[in-house]
Amino acid sequence: MKIQPTLSKVKEIAATDRYNVLPVSLEIFSDFTTPIETMKILKNVSTHCYMLESAQANETWGRYTFLGYDPKTEITCIAIRIAYKKNGKVFVRSGAGIVADSVPEKEFEECLNKEKSSLRALALTADGEIMAVQHREYPVYGVQFHPESIMTPNGKQMLYNFIKVI
Repeated sequence: MKIQPTLSKVKEIAATDRYNVLPVSLEIFSDFTTPIETMKILKNVSTHCYMLESAQANETWGRYTFLGYDPKTEITCIAIRIAYKKNGKVFVRSGAGIVADSVPEKEFEECLNKEKSSLRALALTADGEIMAVQHREYPVYGVQFHPESIMTPNGKQMLYNFIKVI
């Protein structure tokens, strides 16, 4: 096990009086305990625990796991509108910010309105991949144009043709 920073380094930093909180980490090798087992132990210490893993797509294990409890600050992200692709289809989901004076019927209506896509596809590949989009109300466009495309013999002309159309 490796604890960072060392006790001597903590004392050195504390002597500067610049910080009142100092993060300390402990490196535990995976053959000692699994992240889930460690999380269960932390749950006995605090009801406010967290675990972040660095797993990549198509991997069955994470390279790093960050575990902790009783954080000094908590950041919560609420997705009001998200889009994701699954099995070649794009799905849109929406939510609303519920506050003390919210009217449930209006919040539901707001969710439905958010799900009406503000973008429409302008160009698709033969297998249905979206390559260009346009906002339904505003003159805003998006095009998938890879950096290597500009370097092809007709790269500048392709870009010019897109700009000329909009």
